[in-house]
Amino acid sequence: MGSLWLFVVVFIAGPLAFVVLVKQARKLAELRIMVVLVIALMSIGLVAGRMARQPDGLDQFMAITSVVSFWCAWIALIAVLVAMIQRHYPHRTTKRIANATGAMATTLPWMGLYLARWIAG
Repeated sequence: MGSLWLFVVVFIAGPLAFVVLVKQARKLAELRIMVVLVIALMSIGLVAGRMARQPDGLDQFMAITSVVSFWCAWIALIAVLVAMIQRHYPHRTTKRIANATGAMATTLPWMGLYLARWIAG
């Protein structure tokens, strides 16, 4: 059941969150807010990752918080980049290609994590 839940989150919720963020970023001010969101999420991930090494028993929670925060920052960063591409190149085909590529890119960190686990044995 845990694998199914993770699959749904990674391969359905991630791309859906990306699509929602791209649709929200229409104006330059909204793009700036999203950049602040990316920086905030990356900072949370960094702090949580450093706290995971503390000997106070919060290791697993902080490690999961760090990974999830970095993944959310990754999704928001891709949404910012795709929104900027759509802003500069308003053609319909360009928007479709950017949306499809961005939605697929949301799963890349998890593919890398799975590949690393597979190689490690």
